[in-house]
Amino acid sequence: MSEWPMVSVIVPMYNERRYIERCLDSLLAQDYRGEYEVLVVDGRSHDGSERIVREYARRHPHIRVINNPHRKRPHAMNLGVRNARGEIVMFLGAHSESPPDLLSQAVRTLRETGAECVGGTIETTGLGFIGKAVAAAVGHPLGVGGSKYRYSQKAQYVDTMGYGAYWKKVFDRIGLFDEELDTNVDYELNYRLRKAGGRIFLNPRIRPRYYARTSLRGLFRQYFGYGWGKVAVVRKHPGAFLWRYRVPPLFVLGAGIVILLSPFSSWARYALLIGGGTYLLTLVVASLIVGIRRRAPYALVLPLAFACMHFGFGLGFLAGLVRQWMRRKG
Repeated sequence: MSEWPMVSVIVPMYNERRYIERCLDSLLAQDYRGEYEVLVVDGRSHDGSERIVREYARRHPHIRVINNPHRKRPHAMNLGVRNARGEIVMFLGAHSESPPDLLSQAVRTLRETGAECVGGTIETTGLGFIGKAVAAAVGHPLGVGGSKYRYSQKAQYVDTMGYGAYWKKVFDRIGLFDEELDTNVDYELNYRLRKAGGRIFLNPRIRPRYYARTSLRGLFRQYFGYGWGKVAVVRKHPGAFLWRYRVPPLFVLGAGIVILLSPFSSWARYALLIGGGTYLLTLVVASLIVGIRRRAPYALVLPLAFACMHFGFGLGFLAGLVRQWMRRKG
């Protein structure tokens, strides 16, 4: 096996005109000693981003454009795997930007650890005042819980990975991404990988950059979708329902019950006052710490960003449960 095997970088894309040039320019600047290719799998974009990528492909032969008629992310990722020529496949988002040593660090880590999948700590950045607040929330443990690839600075084995690099033979052993899912496809695949005895390693020196949503509404919708999609994963793999995914829906359910009962019950009013006050205080203190450490005025918006993530995921999960119950009843 070559010291520097060929790498196929797979980038699903749909209407990413604002970000795709940053993504491709950073991939073209890699210091990787071996051969690599970039497969942009386009879901029939209509904002001009496909035209931009095809112009890049005309000037740089190792960039290829693959059409994704299904438009969904798992289909895009599977098309990328099927068309990849590399021994290693790495997945990035069109919202991402790569440091020059991204591929070198990923390949080196795969070889040194013997893991089936490796990745790094995603550096989340934001554009504009709200975008910076959203980025801070997405990169904070209070926002993402135990998703260590979002914030950890410690090299360790983890349960899942964003923007992972895999030996391509892994997909021959455990199968491709589940095309019945709309979201959480990385987590579902990584769960199957771990169940099959595979290992996932986080190397914080691998630092891809991710551009976060630029509005609180977009953040809420994103995490509502994560919660909604998590129900389908849990239905297929009950063991995948870790504690960090249970907390938001239980919190939202409990808060809803207490609010409904508060006009009729003194204990419910006390619970609402104490529970709500504690939650608000936690958000404010965490935001103040971020604001002081970074000298960042956008920390004023952080409590709202944290709440969007918590309530978005919780409500999405509960709505997904209701949908599943109605389908069974129907």
